[in-house]
Amino acid sequence: MAQQLSDGVWLRRADNNERFVAFAFAAADLVVETEADGRITYAAGAFRTRLGQQAEAFVGRPIQDIVDSNDHGILEAALLLVAEKGRLLPLTVRLANASGTQLALAGIRLAAADRPLRLCLTFAVPPTPIEVASSVTPHAFAREAEARLRTGALSDIGLLEISSGKACPPSGGSVGVVLQRVVPNVLASEIAPGRFGLLGANGGAAGLVAIASSLEAALRLQGVDVAVASHHLPLAVEGLTAMQAARALRQALTMFARDGVSGLSATGFAGGLAGYLSRAAVNAAALRQAIRNRRFNLLFQPIVSLADRSFITTRR
Repeated sequence: MAQQLSDGVWLRRADNNERFVAFAFAAADLVVETEADGRITYAAGAFRTRLGQQAEAFVGRPIQDIVDSNDHGILEAALLLVAEKGRLLPLTVRLANASGTQLALAGIRLAAADRPLRLCLTFAVPPTPIEVASSVTPHAFAREAEARLRTGALSDIGLLEISSGKACPPSGGSVGVVLQRVVPNVLASEIAPGRFGLLGANGGAAGLVAIASSLEAALRLQGVDVAVASHHLPLAVEGLTAMQAARALRQALTMFARDGVSGLSATGFAGGLAGYLSRAAVNAAALRQAIRNRRFNLLFQPIVSLADRSFITTRR
C-alpha cells in the first residue's frame, strides 16, 4: 500500500506508521522529514497558518524554505548535528514568514540498513520563554545540590566537560549563557574552567548526551569549535546517611573540578555515589589487610634546624 503526498512523491504505509511512532514524542506546529541534504520528503502540521501554504507544497523543496534566511546558519548546524549525534534538543529559529515567528527546532535521526538516512524534525512553540538565568557560583551550586540531596529531591547530577583545540577556549560566561538558552529550566554552574554542573536535567544519561550535542551545535553557530563530553552522576546509594551522601557528592564535585571526567573514573565515581562507596570499601579492606599482615615500610622524616641546616635528634 502506498499514499501519494504530491506529484511524484509516494509514501509507503509501513513508512507512515514508523514515522508517526517517531513523532509521537513531540507536540509540534510543524513536522517534517528530510533526506540528509535537507530535501523535504514529508510535511504535516499548521503550514497554512504559519507559512501561508499547504504542507504538501513544501514536499520536494529544501528545508531552508521554512526558515528565515538569517537563521540558515543555525539550521545547517542543526542538520549536521542530528545526522552526526542522532538527536537535537530544541534550538530557537525564526520561520520564513512576515512576522519571523520563533519556534523551537528539535529532531531525531532515523537510519536503517536498507534505507537512506532520514531526519525527522519538529517546529514547536517553546513551552517557556527562553531567557538567560542569573549566574550561579560553584559554591552556591554545591550548596543547592547538597540541600536537594538531603531532602530526597535530587537523584542525579549532570556534568559537562568542554574541550577546545584552540589556545583560547570559550569563556565560562559565554558558555553559560548558551547553556541556559539550550536548557532554560536547568540550574547550571561553571564548577571549573570548561567544566559545568547541571541540576534538574531530565532524561538521565541519554538526555545529558542530547544536551551536550545541542550545546556543541549552539557554540558552533558562534564560531567556536569545541567538543562537549557528558557524565551522568547517579546519586542513589544505600548505606549512607544524608550527611554522608552530601559529603560524597562534595568529593565528586571537587574531583570533577580538579581532574574532569577522568578524575571521577579514577576515584570510582564513574558508577555514581554507589560506585564511589564500593571503591572506598575495597580500599579500606585492602588497607586493613595490609596492616594486619604488616605489608608496609616505615619512613622517617628528619627534623632540620632552619638556622644551620643541622639535623636535630630527639630523645625519649
